Amino acid sequence: HHSIYIRDADHEILIARYFGLTADGLSYGRDSHVIYAGKVYWLNQESEELEEVGDGYTGWAKKLDHIYSVNQTVVDTYLIAVDQLEDGLFARKVSRIFMDMWFDLKQDVSKIERHLQRISRVLGDFNKKQSNAKDFPAYLFQDVSEDIQVALSGTHVLVSRLDALHHYYVSIKNDRL
Repeated sequence: HHSIYIRDADHEILIARYFGLTADGLSYGRDSHVIYAGKVYWLNQESEELEEVGDGYTGWAKKLDHIYSVNQTVVDTYLIAVDQLEDGLFARKVSRIFMDMWFDLKQDVSKIERHLQRISRVLGDFNKKQSNAKDFPAYLFQDVSEDIQVALSGTHVLVSRLDALHHYYVSIKNDRL
């Protein structure tokens, strides 16, 4: 599932998708929650059963905050990779596999950007709908949303830098011809 927020008459569902890095590259996971009768439940994917979240909304917000701080670390890892690619190109020490490296980075960063845009919209909808609930800690979920916006801004910058690198690389190749 992609990130999604569904509000029904008697319950709400929020599925928050996140990403990480493994030896194989970019990987995804999801965190599914149900709000029913004023309580927050988490779907344990191993047992496929709902478990009540300790500290309710507050515990849930802290969990999401941790997840999306890890996502920021992944974005920072891609930032370092783009820096290295850029430094090599500007020093005119272009790797023979530049385009392969560029394509892999562009593909992953584009996926991350789409993912962050989706979760940002979903959490925005969730925050709007929950804003009138009496024990909803809006400030905690707002912090999570702001962290996601920072990561999203970083991915926008990465996409722009990758596009500029591609244009520069092509112009170097054209000059040589």
